[in-house]
Amino acid sequence: MTYLVLGAAGFIGSNLCSTLRRNGEDVVGADIAPGSDFRIRYVDLNDVDSIDDILSLVRPDAIIQAAGVVEQSEYALQWNPRFTKNLLDAVLRYGAERISQIVILGSAAEYGVVDATQRNVPEETPLCADGYYGRSKKEETACALSYKDLYGLPVVIARMFNILGSGGVAAHRPGTFIPNTLKQIGEIKAGIRSGFDHINRLDTARDYIDIADVADALIVLAHNSDHQWDTYNIGSGTATTNKALIELMMEASGISVPLIEKSPTPEPHHAECADITRLTTEFGWQPRRTLTESIATICRRAGSGPTIPVLIIGAGVAGQLIARDIIRHFESSFDIIGFVDDDRTKQNASVDGIPVLGAIDDLPALIARHSIAELLVAIPSEHGGAIQRVLKQCEGSGVKFKILPRQAEVVAQEYHNDYYRYIRELRVEDIFGGSVTTADTHTIRAYTKGKSILVTSHTSKALRVVREHVAEALHSLCVSVLQSDEDNNKQLEE
Repeated sequence: MTYLVLGAAGFIGSNLCSTLRRNGEDVVGADIAPGSDFRIRYVDLNDVDSIDDILSLVRPDAIIQAAGVVEQSEYALQWNPRFTKNLLDAVLRYGAERISQIVILGSAAEYGVVDATQRNVPEETPLCADGYYGRSKKEETACALSYKDLYGLPVVIARMFNILGSGGVAAHRPGTFIPNTLKQIGEIKAGIRSGFDHINRLDTARDYIDIADVADALIVLAHNSDHQWDTYNIGSGTATTNKALIELMMEASGISVPLIEKSPTPEPHHAECADITRLTTEFGWQPRRTLTESIATICRRAGSGPTIPVLIIGAGVAGQLIARDIIRHFESSFDIIGFVDDDRTKQNASVDGIPVLGAIDDLPALIARHSIAELLVAIPSEHGGAIQRVLKQCEGSGVKFKILPRQAEVVAQEYHNDYYRYIRELRVEDIFGGSVTTADTHTIRAYTKGKSILVTSHTSKALRVVREHVAEALHSLCVSVLQSDEDNNKQLEE
């Protein structure tokens, strides 16, 4: 049986592909941003030809649709239903009879606010989604079920509750409850703060389930083509309050501080616990990982030190890849505050739940406002002019600069998915663009020995980098740098 997993570079998709491979299954992952993982094929769910191509290439027996926009925005409402509709139209063109099962990922957010007396929410509960994301999933799953009714497509809905695990782009996106708690635990251990300041209510409860159990449940649904129902909840079947969750995280991290809630008003009663009777009764599936085990793993991988507030320059594919990898690896000390991008269409929006805070010209204000310590430049390093603009805007700020390697370096070093591990310092070729050549330094050194060299540029950061490299390579007695500052020139250092 061949599985096609869409959204394979994301949190759920990547874990699902790994589980299928460990089980010895034939699986092909596809994603619009596959990164450097050669096992992931390219697909754009907004491009019908791209979907047709991946179906013809893979010839899947089962499809698991884990791709989509995970954020509270009109963007999610616009694209999530469209992605799945495009997929199902492509299946009709390909031949519905050739596919045994199509699993569409839904969300507990589709239920919205429910009766406060209703603890374990069954699948037949009316859908009252009240946010952009919940509404987008409600429209997406309704579309999928309509194709099942109209065309007989083998569609099943997996309605998932709150997922925990390593690499949670969805569950651990910066600014949400768990990453905020992890960050503040690290600051408490480092002596930076004395307590938590992000707890609205201690009695708010949610149903948390480990990603490994989610992967097992999705495989069960994809593998079995004869389902009694068209929708199945995937959760632990147990509600956990914010108080209990934070206490587990403190215990796993070795700290204990008083918990004080900020709001006197209870939050609306959203679906806090899944009724998983359908899945357990029909297929015998049961969650195997306890919340205590999942939290212990998360806290261990998160580390205990304070985080480094960073901005990612560039909200394109490269920026999204590095953001995903940072979030995927809890041991990373980077705390992503947001993206910076000159694209006006991205301003005041968010990408994978991370806000685009402004353009390059806004860097001085953003650095001061958010106490930024480092900038991660996700602009292709051959675009030296843009990188020089970034450096010029950051003059005197004291921030550190790191850059994402060029594609040639990515391929050469076989980075796989660990982009964040290979972020490096700026080099001369990053600032000025172009390819790297090997110079005959022996001949050049003989020519320049004992001579003074003048280097000019319009940013002091670029000048210092060049000066260090030239002086080291040529052993010159004197390397002077001259900065061009609009109408006048001034010598910086000698």
